[in-house]
Amino acid sequence: MTDSHGTNNFVVRLRGLPWSTKSSEIHDFLKGCKIRQINFVTNNQGRSTGECFVVLESSEDADIAKSFNYKNLSTRYIEVFGSNADEMAQMIKNNNNRNSHQNNDTNSSNTNNDNWREPVVRLRGLPYNSCKEDVIRFFNELDIAENGVHIPSRKHAGEAFVAFVNMDNALRALEYNHMNMGHRYIEIFKSTYAEAHISVMNDTQSLTQQRDSGSNQNYGNQQQGNLGGHNGNMSRSGGDDVVGYNDNMNQHGDASLDNYNS
Repeated sequence: MTDSHGTNNFVVRLRGLPWSTKSSEIHDFLKGCKIRQINFVTNNQGRSTGECFVVLESSEDADIAKSFNYKNLSTRYIEVFGSNADEMAQMIKNNNNRNSHQNNDTNSSNTNNDNWREPVVRLRGLPYNSCKEDVIRFFNELDIAENGVHIPSRKHAGEAFVAFVNMDNALRALEYNHMNMGHRYIEIFKSTYAEAHISVMNDTQSLTQQRDSGSNQNYGNQQQGNLGGHNGNMSRSGGDDVVGYNDNMNQHGDASLDNYNS
């Protein structure tokens, strides 16, 4: 999709859209921008993920579009950040592959949990200032494992990982999909220990880089990351209990997503 005018760079990505958002609403939201194309991102059930890619006419239009970052569409603030045609094409390709697999393998359906064995879910669309207590209140009727909430410390990630005490609670958590936290609806996806581990390790790496640079010494103690005083390797706990973090990948009984030291 790159042309001689650098169209590859005239792309922005919007995140946090209400699931029912239409193209006309994107045009209204990005008022003053000359839009060539809008591509909505859907999940493996064909439902909106709350994201879309917008191709603009020029770099000036892209800059104007990015100035709408954290402006409201309806009752939700929208994240707007730079992207490119390659990222957009890859996202659309991945989405098409997921949908194709979904159509040919009913076991991949979100309503069929035969292949899901780990009581961990990933949340997307959280208000940018959300803390662990907000997530716990959101799932107030479910049993979350002790220290079972991890919110990535990168600014405005809008994501969280939640580990439950067993699969029954994790399955019930999926029923909270598209329920509201504040003014934002929350998307809930099946996850795994490995996916949560990657998020934790990314935080640990960022913390190490911050410390090595000697800047932002309080980075690891932010409420969302809560990385201070823990180590960074994950180990499985026994049975349906959730993961913990230790120096070695050993089996143990510590049900935690946040028990790791720096």
